[in-house]
Amino acid sequence: MFTKAAQPMAWLVLVLGLAFTLWGWRDAALRLQEQADASFDDYAARVSNRIGERFEQYLDFLLTFQSLFHSSEHVTREEFRRHFDALQSRSRYRAVLAVQYSQLVEEREREAFERRVDGELHGLLPAGVHYRIYPAGGRAPYLPVIYNEPMRGNEVAMGFDSLASPLHKRTVEMARYVGQVSGVFRAVNVIEDAIPDLPPTMRLRVEDVGPTGLPGNLQPFSRPELFYDSQEGVFQPDGADLRQHGVSLAGRLWVVQVARSPVSWLTQPLPLSILVGGTLVTLFAFGVLLGFANRYQHAMRIAHQLDVQARQSARRLAAVIESSADAIVTLDAEGVVRSANAAAQRMFGAPDGRMIGRSMRDFLDDGAPAQLAGRGLRETIATTMSGARFPVQVAFNEMSMEGERHYVGIVRDISQWHEAQQRIHHMAHHDALTGLPNRVLLEDRLRQAVERAKREKGRLAVLFVDLDRFKNINDSLGHHVGDRVLCEVARRLSGAVRSSDTVARMGGDEFVVLLPQIAALEDAELVAHKILHVLEAPIDDGGHELRVTASVGVAPYPECGEDPATLMRHADSAMYHAKEAGRSTYRVYGPDGRAPSVRRLRLEAELHRALERDELLLHFQPQFDCASDRLVGAEALLRWHREGELVSPAEFIPLAEETGLIVPIGAWVLRRACTRTQAWRRTHGVPLRVAVNISPRQLEAGGLVEAVASALQASGLPPEALELELTESALVRDPQAAARTLGELRSLGVSLAIDDFGVGYSSFAYLRELPVHKIKIDRSFMAAVRTAQGDPRLVRALIAIAHSLEMGIVGEGVETPHQLQLLKANGCDIAQGYLLGAPMDETVFARLLEGARQMAAAE
Repeated sequence: MFTKAAQPMAWLVLVLGLAFTLWGWRDAALRLQEQADASFDDYAARVSNRIGERFEQYLDFLLTFQSLFHSSEHVTREEFRRHFDALQSRSRYRAVLAVQYSQLVEEREREAFERRVDGELHGLLPAGVHYRIYPAGGRAPYLPVIYNEPMRGNEVAMGFDSLASPLHKRTVEMARYVGQVSGVFRAVNVIEDAIPDLPPTMRLRVEDVGPTGLPGNLQPFSRPELFYDSQEGVFQPDGADLRQHGVSLAGRLWVVQVARSPVSWLTQPLPLSILVGGTLVTLFAFGVLLGFANRYQHAMRIAHQLDVQARQSARRLAAVIESSADAIVTLDAEGVVRSANAAAQRMFGAPDGRMIGRSMRDFLDDGAPAQLAGRGLRETIATTMSGARFPVQVAFNEMSMEGERHYVGIVRDISQWHEAQQRIHHMAHHDALTGLPNRVLLEDRLRQAVERAKREKGRLAVLFVDLDRFKNINDSLGHHVGDRVLCEVARRLSGAVRSSDTVARMGGDEFVVLLPQIAALEDAELVAHKILHVLEAPIDDGGHELRVTASVGVAPYPECGEDPATLMRHADSAMYHAKEAGRSTYRVYGPDGRAPSVRRLRLEAELHRALERDELLLHFQPQFDCASDRLVGAEALLRWHREGELVSPAEFIPLAEETGLIVPIGAWVLRRACTRTQAWRRTHGVPLRVAVNISPRQLEAGGLVEAVASALQASGLPPEALELELTESALVRDPQAAARTLGELRSLGVSLAIDDFGVGYSSFAYLRELPVHKIKIDRSFMAAVRTAQGDPRLVRALIAIAHSLEMGIVGEGVETPHQLQLLKANGCDIAQGYLLGAPMDETVFARLLEGARQMAAAE
């Protein structure tokens, strides 16, 4: 019976074996094709997303410039350049050839506009090239380029009228319609920047299909056109080897097509091996069954082949999951982790399968399966095994395995994306130079502070801080030094207020301090005093000792306004009143715009009684002969000792000038300085001279000659031992009256000197016509030669001028040995400064005189 059934059974096995072989061959090819299609789909989607994301990054790049112009009423060319460099534009946005800023200009404004911009670009354009709006021809209006970064290589773009080009004009019209900045990119450059590593077996095409939606009065740029083709004409894919995705960019729909080289899946190694192997096995089984095989052995071989295929498929699936860059986990119905790929173990810091068996709530804030499944892509916070927390995107889906409910999820780390968003937000709300809050952030905080003060019936204050004569630093030392000074001022202002207060830079040399919670106006005045105090210390910048002062305007809420705009305007107005009062002071805005502060009124009242209470005193700063190094004189400096502390002369002397108290106080200084100097001359036997400062108010009030004569007569001091110092500004107010008064003083025999020479209204005519014996070099000139790197030419010139006019000359502000050596080498007569001696009280100065007398006796 076996013999009869063997041959039919063999043929049956042959037919079945070949059929299974063909099916396996086709099935393996289909599986390979499905896997390749899935990988191809994923790759095409990622390519499309990368292109879209890169274009969005370029659009975000443009929007940072829009934020820059929204954050400031006027963006300078230097701020535009720093913003461009801060974005690392050349390295991060390689497709950007240049970023330009254009300004609308009417026909009637064209010539004036060209001259102004040409002046601003002096030194930036090639020699002989002038800024002009082109192409020529009358248009209304023009939109010429005025800022251009990088400038090198793009100078020809300066002055180009964007409205003269149909493409640029269309871009501008669309930008104005949507309220955004406009930009023209070369799509090829951006696409190659986004996809730098396209495999040679892939072909990438990007086609502009048309606008996604435009208003009726705006038409598309052009008909649909091909923007990019990586391998044009190499191969023409059919539908199975082509994937395309739509990307909406800049109001237009682009189709991204990714094609692969055609592949015959049936001829791939695995399907061919199945075909050949299956055929051979079948033929072998056929031969064996013809002679020896039986149905059972044939069935076992077929089962074995199927088992091998299943195991191979399982291994391939496991390899795909393990190679994923995203974390992939499976959970049971209770949210317990049952499997985790390598990326998940790395992300959560749980190697060697330590995640298995733990609840997903240990790793995600929203870790319950019911909260995660079916809700699409969402953001939450993840926690590693070590406790580190970071933002992630998660997506979970429910699935059934062996009749039980499970969940599979993908987790993606988005920390770098969050950091990038935070950097962009910081740049939009902070000053690029100092890092302080900018105008946008200040206005938001001021608005919130006003609203809170209204609700809680509280008080706040706005302080407007403007640096005095800061332009001189930029003009003389350069903007790079000015920038470093601004950063140091920002640091000092931030250190002078509470952490709850806000220090913002408005632009240029203007700062605003917001005090959101104060109990009374005196609190704001204390802060204003503190600001003036922290700015008193010199700023050392590479050999330049710079002294910066500020004028501060104070506007308290609700007295000076109940809305942010009014408070800012009144603080600004008060600041200008502070400048009018002599700078380096503050003023509080009042109903008439000039109301004095509470502290100022208190100081004025107490200054009236300072002489009666014997609170005024003199300090003396020694002066030395440059040739002999001997002590020859001193400058008398007024001090006010009030309630246990010294009041800054910068605060009370301007007040005395304004109120007229400087006249009686000046008379007291004359009497005291003459009396003490004559007493020292008699006691120590030193031919000492004393210099006394005369204010412009004393010169104008009259009676100065009588006051000097009275002080000399009462003290017995010889007239030649008294030197009166006057500033240049005091002499030019009324030159004829000043000349008469100085002539009468000279007839008394006293010496006359011009103080702070060179910083005011210096004129050689005054030096020739006025009866002046001596000039004093201002300390600002001495500060420029603190080290050997300084420029000594101005100091040498001033010394030479004084000698040519047969006048004596004093160098004040000597603080380094190099300065002293420079004065001696150039024949200066007298030196004065902290290197030789700081201002000291009468007791200490008397000891210095005694030491000088003993040294002279020893010689």
